[in-house]
Amino acid sequence: MNLPKELVQADLYYASGKNETGDKIAEITLQIVNGENRTEIFATTFRRITDKSRKQTFELGAVRIEQGADEFSMAIYDHFRASVDSHFKNLMSEVTDFLETGLDTSTWIGAYGLRIYSGISAEGVLPAVVMDKLEAPLPLATE
Repeated sequence: MNLPKELVQADLYYASGKNETGDKIAEITLQIVNGENRTEIFATTFRRITDKSRKQTFELGAVRIEQGADEFSMAIYDHFRASVDSHFKNLMSEVTDFLETGLDTSTWIGAYGLRIYSGISAEGVLPAVVMDKLEAPLPLATE
């Protein structure tokens, strides 16, 4: 993908509910987007299911990849499909921090649920080994 690292951003959403058997479902959707035009590059939903005995299971839900042959997109997928429970817990700490600070007038609910953050650098959620799959940042123009 020919995109400077500085333009790759992350959006995070949270939703929760219950399934037909009464299990509690918490979903965290992470989108990786082109910050210049907000085009989605990658999105995935992490899911935690808590049954009535409080046993938790974690799974990777829907995954959307804009360019399946793209090395960067596939590196994101490979990163997130490993240790799903760990990724869920790390992202859930962001959700918890957001909820503990209180909701305000800028709180937004969209298709994926409550927006936790939008437009932050993807380097905050993706390791350097994944970000390095992008082309190097474009050089500064000189006159």
